[in-house]
Amino acid sequence: VPLLDHNVVEFLFKIPGHFKLNGMSSKWIFKKTMERLLPKENIYRKKEGFSIPIKHWLRTELKEMMLDYLEESRIEKEGLFSSQAVNGLVESHLKKKCNNSHQIWALLVFEIWKDKYLS
Repeated sequence: VPLLDHNVVEFLFKIPGHFKLNGMSSKWIFKKTMERLLPKENIYRKKEGFSIPIKHWLRTELKEMMLDYLEESRIEKEGLFSSQAVNGLVESHLKKKCNNSHQIWALLVFEIWKDKYLS
C-alpha cells in the first residue's frame, strides 16, 4: 500500500497543508500525480463501496460453522451473551424472517477470535 509507506508519509509531513488539500478533494497531490499515468475518469470517479454476500453465506456455505460456534449450549456455558437472544437471531435469520447477518457475523467473528486468542 503506497500511502502507508513510511518514506511517503515522512515526505508528506514536510509538505505545507495548503498543497495537500484542494477544496474538499482528498488525496489531491496523489490524484494530480496519477493524471500522467491513468485516465482522469478513473482517478476522479466517485468512491464505490462493495459488499459481500454474508446474508447468503450464513444460510449456505458458512451455516455449519455458524451453528457450531453459536450453538445454544456453548453460548450459555460461556455466559458472555444471552443464549436465547443469539439463538433467536440465528433461527430467524435461517428461516428468512429477518436479515440478522451483521449481528450474527459480529458474534461469529468474536467467537472465532476468542477461541484462537483466549482459549
